[in-house]
Amino acid sequence: MRRKLSVALAIILVLNTLLGVIVSAAEETSFKVAVTPTNGDKGVAVGIKAIQLTFDRNVREGNGTITVFKVNGDKSEEELVSKEITPQGYVIRGMEIALPGGSLDYNTTYHVVGKEGAFVDAAKEAVKSEAIDLTFTTLSNAGAKHQYLLTPHPFRR
Repeated sequence: MRRKLSVALAIILVLNTLLGVIVSAAEETSFKVAVTPTNGDKGVAVGIKAIQLTFDRNVREGNGTITVFKVNGDKSEEELVSKEITPQGYVIRGMEIALPGGSLDYNTTYHVVGKEGAFVDAAKEAVKSEAIDLTFTTLSNAGAKHQYLLTPHPFRR
């Protein structure tokens, strides 16, 4: 009986070691940034004051730029606001990109772009944020109502 137990323990230890090697080889290299309004959102209020960025972990600012563009009727883009992201010593869980007052127009598409690596994991600086690339559209007119998208939150499982 003891011999069977010893063999079983040895097998468990070997499997545990192999699993540890496999897991460390598949270590995380990037993370997503949740943005509000979300990608494809329609009926966004023209009075929003900022684009909200949230993270599923503590992060530090890396290097990059977050830019909000207004998409014109001819599909050309006009820069609305840009925020330079530079390394800082403090840890954050979210950030706002302030929009100029009264800057959003009705029935207009906006494009938010951010460079990969604009944020880094506070615990593992080699783990960088993925690029941000999304669009949203504002309400069609003053009396229109927001169309809610039923999509899962990116950090909830």
